[in-house]
Amino acid sequence: GYLKRLSNCYRDTADEVENYKFTLAAYNAGTGRIRDCLNYANHKGVDTSRWENIVEIIPDMREEEIFKGVETIDYVNTIMSLYDEFRRICP
Repeated sequence: GYLKRLSNCYRDTADEVENYKFTLAAYNAGTGRIRDCLNYANHKGVDTSRWENIVEIIPDMREEEIFKGVETIDYVNTIMSLYDEFRRICP
């Protein structure tokens, strides 16, 4: 389905857990916006294999991207927290 296609977009970018984060970010913000973030990070010399590195450069981006970026960061953090909680309950 759709999430699998999104995941395939980032399979060469990051390890499995980081891939989940990029997939969730793309699901929330769209692949174009995440591509823009990755391109900007590359331009700045930032390692793009970790979502946390992308989170750090979002404040440097244009104002409308920052607003959407904050929403996306919160979304990824929320889903990953839920995932960690489920893994704790059902290992």
